Amino acid sequence: MAGSPHKDCDYVMKNPDSRCKKKDDHDVKAKHACHASCDTCDLLEDEDEDEDDDPDCQDSTTWYRNHPSKDCDHVAKSPDTRCAKDNDDGVLASVACPAACDMCDATPAPTSSCRDSGSWYMAGSPHKDCDYVMKNPDSRCKKKDDHGVKAKHACLATCEAC
Repeated sequence: MAGSPHKDCDYVMKNPDSRCKKKDDHDVKAKHACHASCDTCDLLEDEDEDEDDDPDCQDSTTWYRNHPSKDCDHVAKSPDTRCAKDNDDGVLASVACPAACDMCDATPAPTSSCRDSGSWYMAGSPHKDCDYVMKNPDSRCKKKDDHGVKAKHACLATCEAC
């Protein structure tokens, strides 16, 4: 949540009715970043919404990865590899850039909104990524990265969080 990095998806889950509407520092609503907490896994797969008519299906104007030039426009140039990347706050490009990642399309791929981050790894252990978490998800989905992002919020498919 904006200005409060400790207010993660676990925090949102404790009062989803009011907290899922809140935005983070990158203008991304919690309902788009905390699908399991807000029970919104189906948001990105809604076939009745049109990209131009859906105000929730617009790319963030503030999200970027590592450098401001690597924003949603940058993601759109190579969505197959870039949509699974997250920024320093652990927000996936597919969440912040739904239009760039073709997440608003009427016929999304079945797994497009529920996939593991390609850049998350356990704090201090770059070799312990979502594949590592997959080997023991019951205990490893609770692990955090160097930014405090839990595996269950980055390894969505592995941790069955969507």
